[in-house]
Amino acid sequence: MGGYIWYSTGSDVSGPKLAGSLNFSHGKKTPKLKEVNILVGWGCKGESRERYDPEAIKAAVADGHLRVINYPAAISAARNKLGMLSQLSEAGITVPGMVDIRHQTAGTTVEHLINMVDNGTLALPCVGFNEFHKGKPVFCWTKEDLEQVVEINKIRKKDAVKIHYFRSLLQGTEYRIHVFRDEALCAETKVLSKDPVEATAKSLFSRLTKRAKKDDKKLNATERELRWVVDELVSDMLRGPSHLQKSVQYGWELNPVDMGTLPAPVISAAINALDAVGLDMGAVSVVHEENSAVVTNIISAPGLDDAQLEFYTEAIKDFAGSENSEKKEKEAGEEVADDASKEIIAKLTRKVRLGKLSQEKAEEILKALE
Repeated sequence: MGGYIWYSTGSDVSGPKLAGSLNFSHGKKTPKLKEVNILVGWGCKGESRERYDPEAIKAAVADGHLRVINYPAAISAARNKLGMLSQLSEAGITVPGMVDIRHQTAGTTVEHLINMVDNGTLALPCVGFNEFHKGKPVFCWTKEDLEQVVEINKIRKKDAVKIHYFRSLLQGTEYRIHVFRDEALCAETKVLSKDPVEATAKSLFSRLTKRAKKDDKKLNATERELRWVVDELVSDMLRGPSHLQKSVQYGWELNPVDMGTLPAPVISAAINALDAVGLDMGAVSVVHEENSAVVTNIISAPGLDDAQLEFYTEAIKDFAGSENSEKKEKEAGEEVADDASKEIIAKLTRKVRLGKLSQEKAEEILKALE
């Protein structure tokens, strides 16, 4: 038996990559629990798969047959971004100011939003999202923008993607912290690497050409003509607040950052946020603004570069190996260290393997803990 990486369509690139590094089997289908002893939920959509039985997973864990990293139920809950942010807020974790409009009547939504702006709950500019972040976000710079968005939202057809909540835009330094259980593995920060107009024009042009091919239509314009129109349109778009969204579409990218330079509240917020939503690992987006760490998102199956892949691989190996070590110790009749000691040893070992800590320093720490 071995491990299984369970992913969905959105994570079917990083999922196999992680599985290959761990020498685990992988797929989108529900695994046969009798054939695996380590189940890694990597953005999987268990609720939509045949044979998915959360109670059977819990029973296998209780019997000691299976160990799970990221339960599918927790992944599904975190996919609802509005629900996730609400859950974090209830747990005492700082999230952006936001207003849920799902249960507001069409006639009271605008008044409710304006009141929230006036009392400081929602700061302008803000952005409107679908609760599952389907479709494109809508940016609002003024109260009048909010009124227009609500009116458009009201007349959209029943099956159309609708806006369910508005969230304040934050302009502090944005980090993505990769967390495994109660340890921050590595981190990235968002930086503006390209001209926003040029980046947005390229993105929009790409989407237009892909859409034309998908609809089996021909564009009645040359590439040069279409590029000119796109450039003009993008320039117009960026006069509003949309460029404030730190997106790859607008020229932003994630760059590695030294963990030692991160503000302590950012790391604490990331670890606490992951724990609050019941996940064991993932990437947590945190904005450091006015000495406050604000959690904006959690991704249970982040994209991984080679360095990040190594961190996740070693963390999962240590987690999987600790059970095997425990069984061997029991069979030999040796005393078994408690879980806390194992976690510390695993972390120190991982840091040594990745060159983050010298062997001498690790031994010094262990000796001090005896």
